[in-house]
Amino acid sequence: MAVLVAESLLEQGELDLPDIFDRFRRWAAAEPKDIGIQTESVLTSDYAWDLAAAVHAAVDLGGDTDTVAAVTGGLAGARYGLAAIPTRWTEPLHVPLPGSGGRVLRAPELIAMAARLAA
Repeated sequence: MAVLVAESLLEQGELDLPDIFDRFRRWAAAEPKDIGIQTESVLTSDYAWDLAAAVHAAVDLGGDTDTVAAVTGGLAGARYGLAAIPTRWTEPLHVPLPGSGGRVLRAPELIAMAARLAA
């Protein structure tokens, strides 16, 4: 989902919440491997994006540990930099993007995206 947010920022040039929500919905509709039950429920509902970016926040307060770990890791990486991440963790990294035509991003593509966001 972080990749979808990054791609939206790059393509839209600003934070466009309806666009991000549409991307999340396409992702959820493609039945990703490890989507949380509550997240799937929100993203596949008929709620408008603004009623749903609030329900999602409330659900997250319940303790979705893989999401918490992903956000924490992202913040730690932003603080300490790529050099602090062991290569054995980044080499097997792959991010399949359900709903995106079978695209899979690996570390070099993700690093390039981060560099574009930083620019």
